Order: sequence, then C-alpha cells, then structure tokens
Amino acid sequence: MKKLVKIMLISLLIIACNETSTENNNLENLKNLENTSWVLKSFNINGANVTPPINQTYEISFLEDNRIEGINDCNEILGIYKIEKNNIKFVNLGTSFANCGNKSMYKTFYSGLWTSKTYVVKKNKLVLNFDKNSKLLFIKNNF
Repeated sequence: MKKLVKIMLISLLIIACNETSTENNNLENLKNLENTSWVLKSFNINGANVTPPINQTYEISFLEDNRIEGINDCNEILGIYKIEKNNIKFVNLGTSFANCGNKSMYKTFYSGLWTSKTYVVKKNKLVLNFDKNSKLLFIKNNF
C-alpha cells in the first residue's frame, strides 16, 4: 500500500511539473510577441507567394493584455490573441470593412488572421500558418 501511495505522489509531482513547464512556455511565447509590430511581406496561398502591392499596408501589433491592432489596407483591425505553445488564435477580431478597391488584399489578410492556427517567430520574422499550405509572412517593424 505504501508503494502505491509513493507512486501516486510521484505521478502527481510529475504532472504538476509538466503543467508549470507548459505555463512557462506560454508566458515565454507571449513575451516574444508582446509589444511588437509586424509588417506583412507576403502571402503564401497554397504554395504560391504573393506580394501585396506597394501602395497597400498590412500590419499587426501585439499589445499588452493579449490585444492586437493593425492596418488592413484601408481598414483598421482590433482584437485579442490567445497563445498556447505554438498555437495562436485571434478572437473578437473586428475590422471596419471599408471597400478598399478591387485590387486590395484586405479580405485575404483578414481571413488569414481569423483562421491562423500556428505561428513561428525567428529573429525578425513572424509566420502565421492558416489553412493547409497557406501562411502570412511578416518582418518586424522597427518603429
């Protein structure tokens, strides 16, 4: 019986340590994004690289309290982001939805944010992965 109790206590300790490690990873990931701003360099849609026209701006900023704001061509974006490990989700995402013109990619950008699943930050690059083979590729905006 004592052996069973020891095994249960050790199991609980291992589980508690793993949960703490996961929480620490989530905090570290949040720190990688918090108070940073990113400018879209290209869309990669089903393997095809598309660069937005030079006269269009697509940008996101990760603020404190898991808030985001950004520019979606002629629209503004506001919302909240949630991170767990390398997964990212944008919730309560709102935009002004003004019609930016036929050549605008604002719908693609908004849809990419809305459906983002995972992300990777490496130095001054951010990749948001959505759908199967689609991603948004950003570079860090150094104000």
